[in-house]
Amino acid sequence: MKNRLFVLFVALYMVLWFVRIEAFTKTEDIEKMIKTASGVLLDRSSSRDEIRDALLQLLDAAIITMPQTDYSDEAKAKIEVAKHEFSKKSFFSEKGHQYLSLAYRLMNNGKKYQLPEEEIYPIERAVEYCKKLVNSAIASLKEGPDGHTTMLLLELVIMVVTPIPRTF
Repeated sequence: MKNRLFVLFVALYMVLWFVRIEAFTKTEDIEKMIKTASGVLLDRSSSRDEIRDALLQLLDAAIITMPQTDYSDEAKAKIEVAKHEFSKKSFFSEKGHQYLSLAYRLMNNGKKYQLPEEEIYPIERAVEYCKKLVNSAIASLKEGPDGHTTMLLLELVIMVVTPIPRTF
């Protein structure tokens, strides 16, 4: 009996150890994914296809970092629809934008996305704001899975795909 308990304890310990290593590796992989995609997104020399692929990678990272909640499966499904729209049509697809906005609302207690209150013109200010979102998302990722990383990544993508009227 003691041997069985000891073997069970050792097996359980090994499983938990492997899960912990997998979670650590996953966090590093997600951080690398976010940095790579945002680097392409914020590089003004990136092509349209590179930008689209970076947006899709950021949405993948948002799905991966999304904690399990009552609405997370529905939010993931809406993000997948948005990804499909962005990859098949344009990253300015109205349907893609609508589904992404719905996913954001599901993850944000029903609150709509709003553009930042701070001035984001000229484009350099918008890029700086996006860098802040990326840095906050990475910091949040390192703190643990609380959904904040997902929200920041969704805000970043929504900001990029939202047409902003200019006032001159």
